[in-house]
Amino acid sequence: MAPIGLLLSLLCAALVVVPAAATPVWCFAQLEEEGGGGACANLLGDEPVPLADCCLNPAYGYKHHPHGHCHTCRQGAWGPWGPWSGCSVTCGEGTERRGRSRDAPGNDRRAWQLRACHLPCCPEAGGWSPWSSWGECSATCGAGMQGRSRACADPAPRCGGSCSPGGARETRVCQGRTPTCPGEEGGRGGGEGGEGKDEGRGEGEGGGAKEGLKAGGGGGGASQSSPSPAVGGGWGAWGPWGNCGGTCEGAGSKPRRSRSRRCDSPPPSTDPPGPACPGNAIDAQPCPALPPCPVDGAWGAWSATAPCPVTCGLGAVTWRRACDAPPPQHRGRPCHGNSVKQGVCGPHGPCPAVPHWGPWGDWTPCERPLWGAQSCEPTVGQQRRTRECVGRKPGGPPCLVEGGVATIQIRACYNIHHCLLAGNWSDWSPWGLCTPPCGASPTRSRIRECQPIYPAYPLTVTPVGSATPVNVTFWGSARPPLPPPGGATPAPGGESAMSARAALPPPGGGLTLLVTSRPLPPGAPPNRPNLPLPPPNKDPATDAAPNSWGGWPP
Repeated sequence: MAPIGLLLSLLCAALVVVPAAATPVWCFAQLEEEGGGGACANLLGDEPVPLADCCLNPAYGYKHHPHGHCHTCRQGAWGPWGPWSGCSVTCGEGTERRGRSRDAPGNDRRAWQLRACHLPCCPEAGGWSPWSSWGECSATCGAGMQGRSRACADPAPRCGGSCSPGGARETRVCQGRTPTCPGEEGGRGGGEGGEGKDEGRGEGEGGGAKEGLKAGGGGGGASQSSPSPAVGGGWGAWGPWGNCGGTCEGAGSKPRRSRSRRCDSPPPSTDPPGPACPGNAIDAQPCPALPPCPVDGAWGAWSATAPCPVTCGLGAVTWRRACDAPPPQHRGRPCHGNSVKQGVCGPHGPCPAVPHWGPWGDWTPCERPLWGAQSCEPTVGQQRRTRECVGRKPGGPPCLVEGGVATIQIRACYNIHHCLLAGNWSDWSPWGLCTPPCGASPTRSRIRECQPIYPAYPLTVTPVGSATPVNVTFWGSARPPLPPPGGATPAPGGESAMSARAALPPPGGGLTLLVTSRPLPPGAPPNRPNLPLPPPNKDPATDAAPNSWGGWPP
């Protein structure tokens, strides 16, 4: 049983995971959603913090990676849409997507949006044309060259493509009409030569014997003398001072220099041994007149510049440090790194639920107080929309007022609902995604808008009792004139278009859509399911209607 117990222990240890609350995240004090892409702003500190500490304040956001997707700390609320991803292809038609997430039970925690993207066409290879006939030989006699050619045009390459490897021209050796050219024939001759011999003789004679000198021996007698006295050694002159052991004088031991001398004036006798020179052979002293050594700077301790600005959750605080431990001196190197950093203070406990504004409701019909709806006239009316402060508790703080607007928003308007107005078609939108993404006969669609030509009513008015003018918005869905005979607009390439009066838009829509569809081109890969593009909410004060038809795209 012991091996089984050990195996279970190891398995349990392998299954240990970091609790979700302790997951390190990058914490942000603000969420933004502008221009179709979401972003976390105001990073708290330069280091990750535990998720539980970051989300003590439900108004904060966080990222699992510094460049990852932005999440909201508010339970059950969707975070902002992330930026659109890059196109799924490097050329031709592909898809791009963006996502958002929320902290909610179940599987409904991620949402995605897809849209088509169009890049320059993909390279298509061309084909070589057949080889031409061989040309004439470059020589009329003897050997020459002849060539032939072909073109990369069967078919021609497109979008930067090319033909298969190979050249557009080739050559070969050819023979002229006559095998040899005049004057190319000749004889061959040979020469003979004699041989001579050089003979030489040399004689050398020599002989003789050399006699060596005969050495004779002799005899003699040795004389005796008294022994020499011992001679003591004497020092020679000191040599020059050597190099210093350093180039500067610092806080430690000072660099020194040395010199030497020899015991050779005279040297001590050896037979009999004489006394050695008294004293030292080496002399040393501190190096004179050295400059002070450079002192590199070092950072002092971090200190907060202000108290923590929050009383709950995490807050951001600025930390500073000085290069004074020690400061750089005598051309020493300065401190490396930053003297300021953003740090995190807290946590100080959970923050109360932060109330926030819910989405705006629909605008009410454009009416004139006490007169009701007056459409198709240059009479300025009013309309309103409301929203709720979500999460506010009794006695708790209210939602923040944004731009002077709180629960109710009122605007001036002209009522053009069901009014007959001439219009112009806008340009076509890009082609959408293919439907179905797989299977036979996929189709895709695009739209254009019938933008009404608004009446020349004043676009600003000055309310009674106020000196500040306000903008006036056209509200409602105008009706275009009668459609052309047959009820359909012709479209090239076998496409069909629905009549602009096939359906009457609901109030507040303001636009009529014309939708066309066509099959997927042969050879093009299917992509993701199509997502309809909603019509924009046009305001004549900021959006001008076109003055003519947009051209049919290819």
